[in-house]
Amino acid sequence: MKTRKNIIIVLCLLTVAVVLAGCGLQPFSIQGVWKVVGGPGYGQAQPDSTVLFTDKNCGFYSPFDEYTLTKQGNDYQLSILGPLDDAPDMFTVKVTDNNHISIYRDSELLVEMQRLK
Repeated sequence: MKTRKNIIIVLCLLTVAVVLAGCGLQPFSIQGVWKVVGGPGYGQAQPDSTVLFTDKNCGFYSPFDEYTLTKQGNDYQLSILGPLDDAPDMFTVKVTDNNHISIYRDSELLVEMQRLK
């Protein structure tokens, strides 16, 4: 009887550990397909359009834009370099959750996006 109780306790603890392991402990990744669902729009990221972020390219201005995303405090800094640019454009990405983000330039909201894939 005591062994059965111990097994149940261990299984409950393992279940809790597995659930907690999947709750926000992984870093945010912007890679994927995003739909613009709010904001005035910016570049190719216009209302109802989609923007693809691969491992190093994004379609913010053109399909050949290169980007980096770095964590800064609670937000992320998005740096986008177009093929004809001399210097990257800098944006702030505020993450609501893994499927919803808002992109700002300075304090101006440019786009709100929802992940499609």
